[in-house]
Amino acid sequence: MLCCRECFRDRGIRLYVEKYGSIGKCDFCGSEDVETALASEVGEFIEDCLGRMYEDPAESTPYESREGGYQFVGEQPTDYDEVVCWEREIFSHLIDDPTDLLEALGLSTDQVVRIDQFGPLSGGREQIETWESFKRKVQSEFRYTILGSPDFQTFFDEIRSVLDRWTVVRWEPGARIYRARITPPGVDYRRHDDLKAPPLEKAGQGRMNPKGISFFYGTSDSQTALQEVRPIRGDVVTVGTFTVLRPLKLVDLTTIPDSSLFADDFNFDYDQYYWPFLLHFAADISRPVKSDRTDMDYLATQAFVELLKVHGLPAAGQIDGLIFSSSLHAKGKCLVLFGGPEISAEEEDHPTARLLFRGCERYSVESIDVVAKVMGDMAPGHGPT
Repeated sequence: MLCCRECFRDRGIRLYVEKYGSIGKCDFCGSEDVETALASEVGEFIEDCLGRMYEDPAESTPYESREGGYQFVGEQPTDYDEVVCWEREIFSHLIDDPTDLLEALGLSTDQVVRIDQFGPLSGGREQIETWESFKRKVQSEFRYTILGSPDFQTFFDEIRSVLDRWTVVRWEPGARIYRARITPPGVDYRRHDDLKAPPLEKAGQGRMNPKGISFFYGTSDSQTALQEVRPIRGDVVTVGTFTVLRPLKLVDLTTIPDSSLFADDFNFDYDQYYWPFLLHFAADISRPVKSDRTDMDYLATQAFVELLKVHGLPAAGQIDGLIFSSSLHAKGKCLVLFGGPEISAEEEDHPTARLLFRGCERYSVESIDVVAKVMGDMAPGHGPT
């Protein structure tokens, strides 16, 4: 029987079917004129790939007959059908009931355990807990010496290596960056001086910088820039346009590579430990905080950014800034550059500036749209009578 790429959501399996299949009709999801392959052959491929992550318990699990058999640590044994359905979730929404497709794939029903079950906990749980511990301690116990603490120095060295390998990007000359300011009545923000990063004496606390240290905050598009200054109806917002003058080396937390057990680029450590942590870390960096908590809740990100600014990354070296998701505009990207007012200029031949000011546009805010959905049933006693 033939299955097709549309049966699967995992990019590695989809690529396999596209590479080795032929156009036909799928016997499982009903898709037509799509790449198909024999389900048994796809099953062999899936089982080979599962061997990268799982093994026979006899390979690594101590066996004590007096204690009742294999002495499993943490995660209990499972089989491949359970793995692909619940752990890896390989099937697409077109497969409502995978029973027939599982039978056609013919995966082994033998019990398996995760490789390296005596290693760190899967799902990046140890890395996530260390980051959460760092956040608590920098708020309540240490402030200026915590990055040198043995408890966290090894952790951050490890994370810098992970960022170095999977998140570094270059923005080339010509790339556009936008920066917005709410414009008070009677004020005309048009000059570079009005829209560049603030001077040190006016640099307030931000998500990535403490008060008195000036960073350039911008966005990848004008709409996100408008949203990020949190205007209200009737406000006038000036949005400045800058272009990159000299290449920027950035840590991009918005395009963290996904992990597929079935792809050629699969990496065990990244899949089990670092990818889940990076997703958690990127969400944490982007998460908005209440205005009365900024002094405390920004401490951890400020400390981490200072580490990046001073020490850079092992292979990439000095880093110019960080890209993170906007918390106010869906799919919008924000960035922070580790430089103050000197990082941009009006002259294209400026000897040190990284950005060129191109001009600005003024916007009148006519409405603010809020999209929301009900989170649950109406509380008892508050319904209509």
